[in-house]
Amino acid sequence: MARVKCDSGAYLERLLRTNTMRVAFDLEQRVEVSRRRLESELRFLLRQITSAAERALQRARVRRQAGQEAVASGLAAIAALRERLDRVAVRAFSMEG
Repeated sequence: MARVKCDSGAYLERLLRTNTMRVAFDLEQRVEVSRRRLESELRFLLRQITSAAERALQRARVRRQAGQEAVASGLAAIAALRERLDRVAVRAFSMEG
């Protein structure tokens, strides 16, 4: 009877060790799959964020260029008005004298 108890104890210990190793291996595999999925999702999101940032930068450059052109156009219009005003002022002063 003592021999049966000893053998059954050894068997249970081996069974417990085997099941523990299997559970640990399954857990490691699940963690690995989860990690790969998370990394994939992060890469996808980073690509989307990068694309959005590049598009925003391009829009900003276009708007900046349009703004520079608008400012240059406005300055040219002011310069033309100033020249016209100077001509009018010269005529006005020449008529007085």
